[in-house]
Amino acid sequence: MKITWLGQAGLMLETGGKTILIDPYLSDNVKNFEPKNYRRVPVDERFLAIKPDVIVITHNHLDHLDKETLKYYLTDEASCSVLCPNGGWQEVRKFGGKSNYVLFNTGTTWTEGGIVFRAVKAEHSDPFAIGVIITAEGKNYYI
Repeated sequence: MKITWLGQAGLMLETGGKTILIDPYLSDNVKNFEPKNYRRVPVDERFLAIKPDVIVITHNHLDHLDKETLKYYLTDEASCSVLCPNGGWQEVRKFGGKSNYVLFNTGTTWTEGGIVFRAVKAEHSDPFAIGVIITAEGKNYYI
């Protein structure tokens, strides 16, 4: 598995011919609401051209469910699976298109292309926040 840091808490995982994005935050949207929390690492704009197969959103905070970034991936032409817990699920569904919006709460398991995604409880200020265990290539990865 190839793992690429996208900045902030964002990751791209490439395995089994699939591209998975986790919490992609490629804008500076948080600064508009909390100016002291501006982006410290510049965005690599090449990441905006990625065509993900799966997007995992762990919770509904601006730097994890970033609509300014998601608009590049959740277009009318795009077709990917978006795994998102309560709180953010209704928001991501507004993008519409051909994507599959999966309500991904604690205890949910989703399998795509032989890759298994399991939502587990995460302690955070968002009561619906999840961690995710991804099983691929015979290994477990916790995010």
